[in-house]
Amino acid sequence: MNAKQTAPIIATLAPVIAAVGPPVLVIGGIFLFVRLLLGDDEKESGKPSGKPAPKPPPLTNHLYPGGNSAQNPCIPANSMPTVPEKDVPLPSVNPALKAVLKTPLPSQKKVITREDMATVFHRGASALPRPAAVAALKALGFGKSAAYDALLEDGRFSAWLRFSPGGIITWES
Repeated sequence: MNAKQTAPIIATLAPVIAAVGPPVLVIGGIFLFVRLLLGDDEKESGKPSGKPAPKPPPLTNHLYPGGNSAQNPCIPANSMPTVPEKDVPLPSVNPALKAVLKTPLPSQKKVITREDMATVFHRGASALPRPAAVAALKALGFGKSAAYDALLEDGRFSAWLRFSPGGIITWES
């Protein structure tokens, strides 16, 4: 809103504000006065109530179990876990579970290496069209996009790959 639009609104609201303002102030003042007379002075004045305040936990030093709290008075007793005194034996793990835990998760990315590319092309003994090379890389566990990126003419392995006009790719070590 610009000044031309707000001026008429203020002009129409001014009599309402002038009529309502003083009664609101008087009612608010009466409310505060009554609250002051009848309110709970104990909380506001800071005077102690009949109940004693709860004691804080004793201070100990967990870095030095035998030490006293004077070594580090800033650490409360319940703030840090304690170290067990004896060695706790670890549970045995099922061998089948170990094998599952060693397999890479699908979210972990595998990177195509020069050795993988040499394996696909049998170290230069075979020549493959691009779809067959992609299928061979996918059989090794790589994704389709990663396989196509590795087989680009200007890609990471372009120094070792030779591309014929017929679409056949060969590997040179």
